[in-house]
Amino acid sequence: MGRFKFPLTLLMIGMLIVVFEAFLSSCASRASPSGGPRDTIAPVLDTAFPPNFSILFKSKSIELVFNEYLNLKSPGQQIMISPPVEEKPEILLKGKRILIELKDTLLPNTTYTISFGTSITDFTEGNENRNFKYVFSTGTFIDSLEISGRIYDARTNNPEKDMLVALYEINSDTLDLDSLPYKKIPTYYTYVEEGGTFKMENLKSSQFKLLAFQDQRGDFKLNGNGEKVAFADSLIFTSDSIKPLVLQSFKSEPEYKFYSVRHSSYGQLAFNFSKPVPDIKIERLNGETDPDSIYIDFGDHSDTLTYWYTEMADSMSFRVSGYEGIDDTSSLFLREFQKPAMKINIGETELRLQDSVFLYSNLPLLSVNPDSFMVIGPKDTFATQAFVDSANPLRFYLLPAKRPKNFTVKMRLGAVKGWFGAVNDSAKWQFTSLGREDLGNLDFTIKGDSATSYVLHILNPAQKKILEKKFTGGTLVKLRNYKPGAYQAELVVDEDNNGRWTSGNYFTHKQPETILKYSGGIEVRANWDLELEWIIKPRAESDPGLSEKKTAPSTRKPRPF
Repeated sequence: MGRFKFPLTLLMIGMLIVVFEAFLSSCASRASPSGGPRDTIAPVLDTAFPPNFSILFKSKSIELVFNEYLNLKSPGQQIMISPPVEEKPEILLKGKRILIELKDTLLPNTTYTISFGTSITDFTEGNENRNFKYVFSTGTFIDSLEISGRIYDARTNNPEKDMLVALYEINSDTLDLDSLPYKKIPTYYTYVEEGGTFKMENLKSSQFKLLAFQDQRGDFKLNGNGEKVAFADSLIFTSDSIKPLVLQSFKSEPEYKFYSVRHSSYGQLAFNFSKPVPDIKIERLNGETDPDSIYIDFGDHSDTLTYWYTEMADSMSFRVSGYEGIDDTSSLFLREFQKPAMKINIGETELRLQDSVFLYSNLPLLSVNPDSFMVIGPKDTFATQAFVDSANPLRFYLLPAKRPKNFTVKMRLGAVKGWFGAVNDSAKWQFTSLGREDLGNLDFTIKGDSATSYVLHILNPAQKKILEKKFTGGTLVKLRNYKPGAYQAELVVDEDNNGRWTSGNYFTHKQPETILKYSGGIEVRANWDLELEWIIKPRAESDPGLSEKKTAPSTRKPRPF
């Protein structure tokens, strides 16, 4: 009998090979064939049960059949139903089919939209069916009204992203409109798309409150003042002819508050506030109060100020007062830190004639010895004067007797003495002097509304503010001998006339102040004079989210020899 086992075994192996090849063929059937053009067509809906745009909708199940195999990309973030439901529907993918099980009871006479965003892609190439929607109504007709708009950040003018745009229907029993976003989920909602745009379709004819916010908790509700918001000034009547809305997003400015003080480094405390404070009184309640042993650094528009001190103690107590009603006391135990070494850094290395040679220390300075500095040119060595900046003891500057085109500054060990007995290490730096032929001039004329206050900011190519000017109506700015490069200008429409940009407030219905960006281009060239005129359009004619573009022709001319 053994001689019959061999042929049977071969037969079984052959059958297994055939089955395995058939399995491989079925697995490979979804892959794109080799050669030929790449598939670039997104999946298309073939059939829907019930049909898309159905009325008198009563089904608990929806089946969407597409023309090819699918993937669902980030369905939890991309797929949404509006008006929202308390219990999210269950969504399953099976090959070419998307199955939706509705768990919640639907409202009567209501049009619902299930939006899929960019979640639907084909299985092989990932081509997206963008913004596919399934729409149905539990009533006798599909609502067909819509609104659209754009949201941009009021401070930066950048298009918004990741914001939820919500509509709240206003009924006769709606009392407190401002609290609606805190207590109720919206009647309709969508999310902003690329470029900060949004669009809501299939809306009913009614009046609505419109609010956009970040929805940080994902619960469709506004939570506290930390979320960025944007709101329409008045109620939206969807039955009216509505132009695309333009909204400014902002974070409400908190009240001035003192939060805490902490021991941040050797001889250094950090006082933390709710927002930057232009001035504050910090009074020591125990220990050394000599003003020469204390230095307060307010920083550059920071909500944290640095308190330097020389007395070493186990604990300190303070009273913080004097600005916007702040009046608090605070105590802390001090930690042990290693005494810091002095570090000296340079500022600008390309210097105009009017620029000093600035150097910066990580510690407050006591004195600078000019005899310990040398200015070395290609042929000669020059003496220099040296001074601690009276307005900023973390900085000192040099005034060399001469500044060649290219020169080196050498600093000897111990040339600079600072707090805590610190002295500098020796160092040297290279500098370049810029002449008139290396620099350009700008005459910038601004013509606005004669009764409006403005604040002008001009930024250099490194995005550093080099000029701030307050004016009413119009002004002329003359910049002389500035480095070549692309400069920028922005204009704050200073409605409260406080000399700075002011954010909005949702509860007081105050919109943030408008910031206009000059878009004509400010290109400063070496040895050239540039003349520009910026004509500000009236607010009613202007979309504040766009850079102002109404400019007079510029004049650019080389300087005469």
